Amino acid sequence: MFKDILFFVQHQLFKITGADDISGFIVLICHWEFVFFTGSYILFGPIDCYYWASCFIFFLYALSNIYFHGCLFLKMERHLFNDKKWFGVWNLYNGITAEEVPVKYWQGVAIGSIITIYRNTTRIRGLLGV
Repeated sequence: MFKDILFFVQHQLFKITGADDISGFIVLICHWEFVFFTGSYILFGPIDCYYWASCFIFFLYALSNIYFHGCLFLKMERHLFNDKKWFGVWNLYNGITAEEVPVKYWQGVAIGSIITIYRNTTRIRGLLGV
């Protein structure tokens, strides 16, 4: 299933860009925007319908990482860049290995989950007057 998605995206972007590396850069920018904006809204935005939509999207994002054994965006980037050592933002960690990437990802998910739970329980306590 993933390969079908990958080749569909590759084919559609190639029609626009004419080069896989430029297509990879477009996927990279979309990936980072997706994570940055939804993550920022969860951490700093008001708790409203957009907040809950962002939480739901992030939950689906984490589930897709489990189902596909890694990030779909990252796999697309790696394929389009034709670079087996590409780990996206995780490349900022000097000398990171493929085995360490999931550990760092799930550490980030855990920290984000703790902050989200804290924000919501604090709000609930405030509504209850506790």
